[in-house]
Formats: sequence, C-alpha cells, structure tokens
Amino acid sequence: MTKQLDMRLDLFAEQARAKAATLQSARQRQMIDAYIRHTTAEIAGELEPVMATMCAEPRFHVWHNGAEIGAKGQAEVREMYTRMFETCSNFFQLDIQRIVIDDHCFVKEYIQTNILPGTNFVTGPRAAMARDLGEEPDPDAHYMTQGRVLVMIPFDEDCLMLGEDSFTGGGSTVRKLADEELPDSYRQRLGI
Repeated sequence: MTKQLDMRLDLFAEQARAKAATLQSARQRQMIDAYIRHTTAEIAGELEPVMATMCAEPRFHVWHNGAEIGAKGQAEVREMYTRMFETCSNFFQLDIQRIVIDDHCFVKEYIQTNILPGTNFVTGPRAAMARDLGEEPDPDAHYMTQGRVLVMIPFDEDCLMLGEDSFTGGGSTVRKLADEELPDSYRQRLGI
C-alpha cells in the first residue's frame, strides 16, 4: 500500500529561525526574517507580499546546465512569480542543509522537493528531464521532483532582497506519483 507523502512546507522557516537564534547581528536576523516572509508568501502564492520583500528592480540569476537564465527587473520578476503560481509550481519543501550569512548576503544550501501537476511536464525543460529519466510525461498525473540547490540572496541597506543567484548541482530526480501519495494540502490547493 502506497502512503501519502509528508510534505513540510514550513520546514525552511523552522530551520532558518534556528539559525537566526544563534546570531548576534540584528541585521542578519532581519535578513533571515525577510527571507522567511518572502518564501512563506511564495509557497502560499501571494504575489504582493513576495514583491514587498524585494528592492524596486530585483535581478535573478539562475544557473542551470551552464546557462544563466532568470528574471531581471520588476516586470520580469512579477511575471516569473505569476507564472509559478498559475502553474502550481510553488508547492515545495526546502530542507536546508547549510546557512551562511554576513551583513550583505544570505546563502542557503538545501534539498528542494516539489510536487507539480503533470501539465508542467508536457513541454520544456521539465519534459526533457522526465524523458531523460525514462518517464513519458502525463499531463493528467502529478510528479515529485527533488534536487540540491545553492542560493545566494544579496540584500540592500534596507534589508530588501536584491534578487537571487541560484545554482543546481548533481542530478535532480523526477517521479510520477500515485494518487494516494498526494498530500491533502496539495489536493486542497488544486481543488482535487
């Protein structure tokens, strides 16, 4: 019998708060708080609270397979998050392995586990990823992806995020899920 996946969408916040509790610097604790607010809103699909944690013209640099992609500026970043929310690509757990912080940059290394509707795997890089792993994408299914990520988040003098610089390493995994594996919170989000 297959059992429901246990996804802790708030695990990152617990781990970041534990790190903040060890810090002497009020600025660094404020940076971690901004990160927690940002990521909580991202997982919840709340665009304005996400944007409120960033500077006026954030810049994202996403390094994947040797190429730099990423939204640049308010309009592109807003569009990036809007697309993420529309495609239900924001149901994820971040299991932070390491945090490094100074007064200018917050760095986190983590394992990211996503559950996504199969429509995200029909075309583009996710479709190729699924096929590379022997899965023929099914738009009516749901998939779990998992991979290691390193993200550097620079902050301005007002503790607003200047963007993100992210790097993926090693192989990501993708697996088609059985319906009984889908967490109740995922089902509720998708209305299924």
